[in-house]
Amino acid sequence: MRCLSCFGCHYKFEHELAVFLHHWLVQIAITNYGGVFVQEIAMMEEELKVKTEIIKKQEKLIQGWRKELKDQLDKHNAELERV
Repeated sequence: MRCLSCFGCHYKFEHELAVFLHHWLVQIAITNYGGVFVQEIAMMEEELKVKTEIIKKQEKLIQGWRKELKDQLDKHNAELERV
C-alpha cells in the first residue's frame, strides 16, 4: 500500500517509521538540550531587557533634544516677529 500523505515514502510502514523516528529524535533533543535551550532563552530575555532599557534612555534623550530644538525655534521665530 502506497503512502498517500508523504511523497518521500513509498509505503505506509516507511512513513510510520519515519514519523516515529522523528518524534524519538525530537524527544532526545529536548531531553539532552532542554537545559541549554532554557539557558539560551534566559540569556536572550536578559539581553532584551538590557536593550529595552537602552532604547528607553535613547528615547528620553531624543525627547530632550526635540524640546531643546523646539525652544530654539520658538526663540528664533519670536526674534523674527520683532524684526
